[in-house]
Amino acid sequence: MKKVLVLFTVLLAFLNISSLHAESPTLNDLSSKYTLNEGFIGQLYDSEKDKFYLRVDNIGQEFIYQTSLPQGLGSNDIGLDRGQLHATRLVQFRRVGNKLHLVEKNTAYRAVSDNKNEADSVAEAFASAILWAFPIVDSGDGWVLVDASEFILQDSHGVSR
Repeated sequence: MKKVLVLFTVLLAFLNISSLHAESPTLNDLSSKYTLNEGFIGQLYDSEKDKFYLRVDNIGQEFIYQTSLPQGLGSNDIGLDRGQLHATRLVQFRRVGNKLHLVEKNTAYRAVSDNKNEADSVAEAFASAILWAFPIVDSGDGWVLVDASEFILQDSHGVSR
């Protein structure tokens, strides 16, 4: 039994390592086959691999992130109505190694002051939150391409609650 467990563990480790070395698509490869929808954040859908990519070229720029329900459940008792808005968040992208973090900035506590020490103190006391860490699959001069497939499928509105 021990030998089977050891063999199984080695096999799993090998499969994980080999999947890490699988070649990621490049933006050029994808945009030659699919349309890159330009905008504040470019979007590209790979229908062969069922992957959704974002091309981000505004790293560090603040923007508003808000989710909504495009359709409801048809029952007022549940409280999931069509067009319902979720929390409004001030976010920005930050590159950290081979990940692109979507960071929610603290807007509840701010120091409105010319005193840099006071502003730094508030920023350090009330932390920002990392909402998602996107794997970077390609990058160029001032832009990154990230796999956002899992991000767009998450329950960010909290419907399951």
